[in-house]
Amino acid sequence: MNLQVSRRCDYAIRAAVKLAVAAGEALSAADLASTMLIPAAYMEKVLSALSRAGLVTGQRGPGGGYRLTRSPADISLRDVIEAAEGPLAMNVCVTGGGSCEREQSCGVHSVWATAQRQLIALLEGATLDVLAREEVARGNAAQAARLVQIART
Repeated sequence: MNLQVSRRCDYAIRAAVKLAVAAGEALSAADLASTMLIPAAYMEKVLSALSRAGLVTGQRGPGGGYRLTRSPADISLRDVIEAAEGPLAMNVCVTGGGSCEREQSCGVHSVWATAQRQLIALLEGATLDVLAREEVARGNAAQAARLVQIART
């Protein structure tokens, strides 16, 4: 069993954090891809998923690019993960709607349910403003400044 985020999810998180660091400046998919060292075509797909979820908006043309649609303080890591991957579920039995016939008799259900609640609480508490500050504090300030400079040109 492998409980790790997908590459698509990782890229979505990193792109969202970079947009939060840019503080409202529009960043192009190409600039984000270049900074993150990933293919530009794939970055477009990631940004499209974030846009469909209402987390980013894109504008074509000069001065265009992508921006967050809300304040970074109002976008959680859960929002970004679910935009990239769909609803979080530790196991099928915690998705609700009677999706597991053994839910009432299973001794492990309470563990999955607790893990689900704690994971969601952790991810909802991690907002893009906090993650952006952490990104800058960890020495990525030069990269962040470069992205903002690119966006302004």
